[in-house]
Amino acid sequence: MTKRKPTWIYLAGTATLCASLALSGCFSSDDDDDNGAVGQYKATEISYDSEETFNPSVGFFTADDGGLGIRVSGVQVDDEVHKPDVTNVQIQEGDALLPPGTAGAPLAESSPEGLTCEDVPLGSAGRGDFYDIAVSLDTTGSMGGAAGVFADRIVDFADELADLDVRFTGITLGDAYATMRPEGETDYTDSISRGTLGEPPDFDSVERPDTGLDLISPNDMQEFFNEVSDVVGTGAGGGDIPENFLGPIDFLNKEMAWREDAGRVFIAIGDACSHTQETMGPGTSFDLDETSNWWPPNTDELESELSSDGVRVDIIWEQNGLSCSGDFYAMDNLSDATGGAFTEIDGCLTPEDCDVELTEIPAVKAITTERTTRACAVDTDAHTFTLTFDVEAAGKTWGVTAVIERG
Repeated sequence: MTKRKPTWIYLAGTATLCASLALSGCFSSDDDDDNGAVGQYKATEISYDSEETFNPSVGFFTADDGGLGIRVSGVQVDDEVHKPDVTNVQIQEGDALLPPGTAGAPLAESSPEGLTCEDVPLGSAGRGDFYDIAVSLDTTGSMGGAAGVFADRIVDFADELADLDVRFTGITLGDAYATMRPEGETDYTDSISRGTLGEPPDFDSVERPDTGLDLISPNDMQEFFNEVSDVVGTGAGGGDIPENFLGPIDFLNKEMAWREDAGRVFIAIGDACSHTQETMGPGTSFDLDETSNWWPPNTDELESELSSDGVRVDIIWEQNGLSCSGDFYAMDNLSDATGGAFTEIDGCLTPEDCDVELTEIPAVKAITTERTTRACAVDTDAHTFTLTFDVEAAGKTWGVTAVIERG
């Protein structure tokens, strides 16, 4: 059998919250088998062992040299985001750990004997250092000038991330989302705006465009939200106070053409409670059902799906919009359920009165200035193995188990 090159295990820990990382699989081109074919690593399942109510965001990625990487988010506890420690990494074949000093040796920051570890510079593409960012913005009348202020702030932060390997998707919302009238009738004349779900429905006649189901560049994101700011910068429409905030998150998470190994960041901006199936369903003034494009997701299922996928949702919200009763949904429940962060909107009707900068929220800082990364190499010939490690932060510990296969 041909001796394989070392398999690199990249341990990436963010100093702040790295929102929404999807377990989409991990691949390696570093397996030269006897006939010269190139094998692939793939994570087929992941599980957590902890008494905590949420799990750290764990993802896998592929380095430029074909290595298998582990990326772990920061953990938010009591409004503070803590840098995670990744320890006790082990590879197990079948029921037995591989010999110490090879794949069975623990991988940790201390670079144990038998392992070669290196620092990975910030901005090293191909080592888990690329991100897909989704931003949803409430453009209804209750937002007032904040709709335009935040559209402009989105433009600014897309510009600041332009030199990194970042792609975007943007969507605006009211009771509906991803809507636009046909050419010649629409108020949106830029080249980026789309109405992926069709024309505005009767219950929300204001256009709420999106950027489509393909990721766009930072420049395109700037063009889109510049247009949003120009067209609806003081907010428009909305009718009742709650809006369909959960719908766009579920829609984008399921339908977008996400890059397979990219970190996924969700940022939601709004000021009210969210509609649910109970408040938009049969017998309500909306009278929607599951055949509607704007049918809200089941809240428990959405929380579970995002959490199990390692997707974190950061919300930027008006505090009064979190006091929800009856069947309406408070959006801080979603950030809490997914381990996301909450940033309060306070006086953002004008740029001068708004001190919220998107580049300062944990999800974005994790992409730019506050992340540390270690890479460690182990030598293994295993074709199917179980990868286990602990994530420790703020005095809490999560055991993580992932089943890895080589194709």
